[in-house]
Amino acid sequence: MKPKKKFIDLNSYKRYEGERGSPESWKAKVEKLLGRALSVDESLAVLGLDVLPKTHQELKKAYRKAIMKAHPDKGGSAEEAARINQAYTDLSLKLRG
Repeated sequence: MKPKKKFIDLNSYKRYEGERGSPESWKAKVEKLLGRALSVDESLAVLGLDVLPKTHQELKKAYRKAIMKAHPDKGGSAEEAARINQAYTDLSLKLRG
């Protein structure tokens, strides 16, 4: 069996990166969709947590558990998934800084 060759077209990659935007633009899109930012307590409730986790791994585990139930492909809604993504982003930034 031949190994597959990986070919990266740098021009299409740059276009794709430009379409995705930056994390700040993602947060702006989510806030526009939801109407307002979430507080820390609301973010914890959305992810099903009682207290702010000490490590990013614990936060990521709670995020994955919540998004598996709320993802549109799994029968959830886009608004619910957007709320979970925003909560994860806000808490992730809180852990870093």
